[in-house]
Amino acid sequence: MKSEVRNLVKEYTGQGGQKTRALSDVSFTFESGELISITGKSGSGKSTLLKILGGQIPFDGGSAVIEGVALENATAKSLSGYRNTKIGLVYQDFMLVDDISVIENVMLPLYFRKMPQSERYKKAAEVLTAVNMKDKANRKAGTLSGGEKQRVAVARALVKNPAVILADEPTGALDVANGAAITELLFEINAKGKTVIIVTHDEELADKCRRKIVLSDGKITKIR
Repeated sequence: MKSEVRNLVKEYTGQGGQKTRALSDVSFTFESGELISITGKSGSGKSTLLKILGGQIPFDGGSAVIEGVALENATAKSLSGYRNTKIGLVYQDFMLVDDISVIENVMLPLYFRKMPQSERYKKAAEVLTAVNMKDKANRKAGTLSGGEKQRVAVARALVKNPAVILADEPTGALDVANGAAITELLFEINAKGKTVIIVTHDEELADKCRRKIVLSDGKITKIR
């Protein structure tokens, strides 16, 4: 399935009413199953673009149709459904709940679905196995290393069986070895058919992706 972003515009209003344009006339398409990096300097609009693709923030112009969902026409309810079924999010700072167990963290997205507790537990255990974290299932998330936390965050994104994984600087808080392991994990997920879009400052990681989108001052300057 083709997803399409056309002439996307995003503005922020600062104190005093001054507007800053974060994205300007951003256009690109991608097919299901692609591996894409979005790169550029700090302030180029990378994370803003990812948040729009994830249905987390609105935009001010243009259109975005992701996996058949037209985001510019979506109600709050349909955007919530989109985030819970189509999109899996991985953050730089993991966004785990430290004082509950690993498996409870992974199960959190499934509480919005009508399924028995036993089924939620089974799905969470399956994805923890897939990211080699099943043996830590009952540990408190706050006791894990950074690399382990990011694996749990990836599992939490996968548990919904989303069409698209959006990863915002997924290796940014990790050392070289753990960063490489998380990169390999995301690439393995893509190889199994998931669309994976990675925002990164890491040019080496960006270049390993099959497609690379470069942003500067809110505009696309290069698509490879």
